[in-house]
Amino acid sequence: MPAKHGDAALTSLLLNSGRDATTGAWPVDDFGISIALHQAAMHGHQAVVKLLLDAGAHPNEGIYSAAANGHVEIVEMLLDAGGDLVSVVEEASASNQADLVLALINRGGDVDLALERAVGGGGKETVQLLLDEGATCHQIDGCHNCVDAAIVSGNVDVLELLLAAGGKLHICDYCDGPTAIAAQHGHVNMLKLFLDRGWAIIHGRLGTLDVASIYGQTEMVKMLLSIGASPAEDGLCLVAAAGADSLDIVRVLLQAGADPHNAEAIQEAARCGHTEILQALVEAGADPRMIEDPALRQLVLSGIETGGAVVPNDCKLL
Repeated sequence: MPAKHGDAALTSLLLNSGRDATTGAWPVDDFGISIALHQAAMHGHQAVVKLLLDAGAHPNEGIYSAAANGHVEIVEMLLDAGGDLVSVVEEASASNQADLVLALINRGGDVDLALERAVGGGGKETVQLLLDEGATCHQIDGCHNCVDAAIVSGNVDVLELLLAAGGKLHICDYCDGPTAIAAQHGHVNMLKLFLDRGWAIIHGRLGTLDVASIYGQTEMVKMLLSIGASPAEDGLCLVAAAGADSLDIVRVLLQAGADPHNAEAIQEAARCGHTEILQALVEAGADPRMIEDPALRQLVLSGIETGGAVVPNDCKLL
């Protein structure tokens, strides 16, 4: 693979003889040239990239791999040949290639788009550079903003940079609040930051404990309980854990005071065929007779009466 290894002489020989610069096969075609450009750009072989562009390779076939690996001169060459500036800004920013991002911004790249991608990629150096260049914590999808993206990524350093630059926590009645976003992704470090700053646990559509239970984030559930969240106030967390087959969370919630007599919880566990969770609920005092579906209720009761599994193996088929 002469293109991959930067062998410009052999690449030129193959191209001039009508052979594929990747495999040496004959005849050369657009696909072969594209693969060769991708490999040469990825590994930083500028002379080979030029040969392949002159042979008709499309610059976008190599620009993403060059950007992801921080090859500034090759990216510049590919842009001069007609490469897509928007796409390469996104790739370079997401890959935390700060030097390349600066070069792209100087060529007219969208600084706010770059910040959005850099935040998602968790690149502190690139985020700081873009903020210095005037990027703002804009809305991404009409609702969430770059601060939310930082919470999703779990990068506390990036979040603190955005907040120091004037970014705001996004709160509305139609989407998850910042603490719920952290709970969904299991970022205990984010929740600790919120608490250290004295921020309230902002729930959004669902309670933060509910969200952690839905997504099976056991450590997050334990932390929320340790700071005063109460499973007894809203039975949804137990229902969510039962439906998600999160046995550890069900046990933690029951131990913390969740009501085992929650009819929705045992119905959800039975409906989903989560045998171990059903067993844990029954042992904690749940009454299987609360299951509304007659056939499913009978299956559960029969399993208890025979001393076998609470739910037969074929229960999921109902």
